[in-house]
Amino acid sequence: MVEVTGGLPAGYQIAIDCTKKCAKPVHYQEATSDAPLGLFSRDQNDLIFSTWSGGSAYRVRVWSVAGNTVRKVVELSSRGTPDFLSDSHGRPMIETYEGDSVAVRLSRVRWIFVNGHFVRSKPNDH
Repeated sequence: MVEVTGGLPAGYQIAIDCTKKCAKPVHYQEATSDAPLGLFSRDQNDLIFSTWSGGSAYRVRVWSVAGNTVRKVVELSSRGTPDFLSDSHGRPMIETYEGDSVAVRLSRVRWIFVNGHFVRSKPNDH
């Protein structure tokens, strides 16, 4: 179960409770000043994806809920709306956008889920 509570000006808190798929009940919580935009699971890799608004950038946070633990897998920033895809091997992939200003063309960066972590992909790596 995942729950986001709170609101401005105190910020938000995300709580993740794993009671069925975990070997024993696990509770995780984290506070943030970013505003929640979306939360979803792709029903693969035991990952929970979330998007947040943080000033002039989006934040992407991903947690793994498996075994005996809930752990944050990655936290990324993006100047443009991030995209959630799969690469040619079916692995989860996140596209973020980097740049100094939204007025300047943003560069796309691909992050691929490999061996339990998201890694920045090299050209032709997807």
